[in-house]
Amino acid sequence: MSNRFVRYSLSLTFAVALTSAQSRPIPQLVKQDGKFRLMVDGKPFLMLGGQMGNRNAYPDTVERAWPGFKAMN
Repeated sequence: MSNRFVRYSLSLTFAVALTSAQSRPIPQLVKQDGKFRLMVDGKPFLMLGGQMGNRNAYPDTVERAWPGFKAMN
């Protein structure tokens, strides 16, 4: 593969990535009415999550945690 082709491919990839990154705003924390909101694509975003503990992120432990997460809605 020629060096010129590699440089062209990398330049094209970078240009496409830059263009797509500019068309969508990055997520932001916005203060409205005295409260902070996470805004993604210009809309409030509610993230639902659960924590199991740092050392417990193994597949068998995750499977056992799902019922607890479901119970919390």
